Amino acid sequence: MINLDRINKIKHMGFNPDVVWYHGTPHDFEKFDYNTIGIGEDAHGPGFYFTNNPDTANQYTTNINSGKSPVVYPVHLKLTKGMNDNTKLSINQIKKIIQSAPELTDHLLNFGDVERQGISKVLNDAASIYQYHTGKDLLNVLRGDFFRNHSKEFMQAVTKHTGYDHYNCNSDYLDSNPHEKWVVAFHPHQIRSIHAEYNPDKMDSGNLLEEKLNNKKKPISKKTFTETLVSTIRKKRGNDGRTEIKINGKSTIIVNPHVRDITTEYNNK
Repeated sequence: MINLDRINKIKHMGFNPDVVWYHGTPHDFEKFDYNTIGIGEDAHGPGFYFTNNPDTANQYTTNINSGKSPVVYPVHLKLTKGMNDNTKLSINQIKKIIQSAPELTDHLLNFGDVERQGISKVLNDAASIYQYHTGKDLLNVLRGDFFRNHSKEFMQAVTKHTGYDHYNCNSDYLDSNPHEKWVVAFHPHQIRSIHAEYNPDKMDSGNLLEEKLNNKKKPISKKTFTETLVSTIRKKRGNDGRTEIKINGKSTIIVNPHVRDITTEYNNK
């Protein structure tokens, strides 16, 4: 049954309940964090990546340094104004973004003599260099040159001085798959699990499962699995010394089972 009250609440908070986006990750987590920006390749600029194709998202649940709890998160996004590969920023917008850098003077030394020329002159010279970049290339070079260890400050400065809060991706793959879309959200508060409670009082929360975490089913640990398996074996052991257990729906007969051997085999997988 459609919950109209819930849908209206989602819309009121600025999210789109009609579109589900997916984020695949090798690591289970509870909220998106600015500090993770830049860990990947940033092929489409800095931010948090999503696709409307769950199969594509699933491809990102494993990698060379894969985590132990891969998951695909279905979410709703709050998207207002999007950049693309052709987006240009004015020199004034670029200057304001650069001025937001936490270590501005140190970075400007790469563009001129601040003490002799003055910060205004060097800032103008620096900004003029970036006005010829567009889209994700502009975002990547600005972040790399002025905000390398300050992703939060950078993403906030971009939105504050340009109004852009996400990036609409383009690629040859997407050109050949017109029904698939990729988007990069700039801020954690734009992201909510489809299972979250959409609470207007927590509009700015970065917790994608806001107000639902206490009810979230926790994954079964190996310790719990082992204890359950041991109990099952003890209960089902037959008079002939044989035990039947089922793992993933498949029945297995174990002759004279030794609990230690079974649990050790599981824990080593």
